[in-house]
Amino acid sequence: MAIRWDKFTVKSQQAMQQAQNRATELGNPEIQPVHLLLALIEDREGVIPAVLRDRISATSARLVYLTPRGATVLAEAHRQAIAIEERMMSGLTQAERRKLRTWLANAAAALNPMP
Repeated sequence: MAIRWDKFTVKSQQAMQQAQNRATELGNPEIQPVHLLLALIEDREGVIPAVLRDRISATSARLVYLTPRGATVLAEAHRQAIAIEERMMSGLTQAERRKLRTWLANAAAALNPMP
C-alpha cells in the first residue's frame, strides 16, 4: 500500500524525512521505529521534547539510564504522541494509523531496559 504523504501534516512529513535521514546516517537501509522516535525527540520545536522536559522537570530526575520512572515517562510521552498524531493525521486510513501506532509502540519498547 502506498503512503499518501499529502494526507500527512507538514510537521509529520518533516519527521518522516528526518527519520529517513537518521536511518541513512546510521547505515540502515530502511526506516525503523527508533529512527522516527529519534527524529521526534530531536525536533526541538516539536511536542515530544516539550512533554519530556515537562515530565523530567516535574520529577527533578537526572536520566543517566532508563529507570522505571523513565520508562513511565516514555510511555506517557508515547500515549500523548499517539493522541497528537491521531489529531494531526485524521486523513490516514485505519490501516495506516495502526501501522503508525505499532511503530511508536515498538520504538518505546526498544528503549525499555531488559528485565
